[in-house]
Amino acid sequence: MHKKWNEFYKNNDRFYLLPHEDLSKFIDLLGEHDVLNILDLGCGTGCNLLPLAEAGFMVTGIDYAPSAAHLAEDWLREKGLEGKVYIADFKEDLIQFSKDEFDALVSINSIHYLEDPKELEDILGGINRVVKEGGLAMFVVPSNQTAIIQPSVTQVYFEKEFLESVVSAYFDILELYQDSHNSWVILARNKQAVS
Repeated sequence: MHKKWNEFYKNNDRFYLLPHEDLSKFIDLLGEHDVLNILDLGCGTGCNLLPLAEAGFMVTGIDYAPSAAHLAEDWLREKGLEGKVYIADFKEDLIQFSKDEFDALVSINSIHYLEDPKELEDILGGINRVVKEGGLAMFVVPSNQTAIIQPSVTQVYFEKEFLESVVSAYFDILELYQDSHNSWVILARNKQAVS
C-alpha cells in the first residue's frame, strides 16, 4: 500500500489543498489549553499541518508516502513556517517518539487504512503513549455512511458503537459527530497512559 500512496502523490501533487472543515474548531479548543506541539498522524501533503503551524503551534507530521512528506515539507518552507515532517508508518513507527512528547494530535482521514478494524486499538495505544495525559486529539474516520472514494484501497468504515468502545479505552470522548461527508469526527482528551 505504501507504493500505491507514494505514486498517488507523485501523480497528483497537492491533491488535498483545504484543511478539514472542522479543524478550525479544534484549533479554537487547543487555544483554550496549554498546547505547544502537535503531531499530525498521516499528514499527507500538509493541508491540516499548515493551519496548525500558522496558528503558532510547533508541528510534526508523519506520512508513509515519501512523495507526500516531501510535498508537506516544501509547503511549510514556501509559507515560511517551522515544522518537522517524517517518513514513517504510524502502525509501526510511533515508537520513535518519546512518551508524552506531544500536547495534542490530529489524525484526519488516515487511521482507517487498516486490514482489520481491531488494528485501531494498537494504533490508539501508540497514540496514547506519545500524547501527554490530558492532551487533546482530533480523529476523523469514515462511517458506514461515508461515500467510498477509493474503492481499490483497503480501508475500514466504522460503526459509532465500535468507535466509542475502542476510543474510550484510551481517551475521554469530548464530542463525537458526523461531518458534512458523514465521516466521524472525534474530539477527545487523552487518559493516563495505558500500559
